[in-house]
Amino acid sequence: MMSVEPVRGEMASRIVGKSRLVDPEEFCRLVVSMRSLRRCDDPQTGMRGLEDEATGETFVVEDSRLSSFLATRRPR
Repeated sequence: MMSVEPVRGEMASRIVGKSRLVDPEEFCRLVVSMRSLRRCDDPQTGMRGLEDEATGETFVVEDSRLSSFLATRRPR
């Protein structure tokens, strides 16, 4: 089951439209999905984002959580 919640706080003021904070696993699933997505990272807040070009929905994840998630799944 994917974890999705509305974006709040500082990031919410920077992302306009339908925004959702997702867990790192869901973010990775979105990256390899067939959806037409555009990167919309925000280095100032430490967030990585994907915008669905068809719906305008934005999915964001904390960069530190994504990095930790990816580090545990890389081949050694």
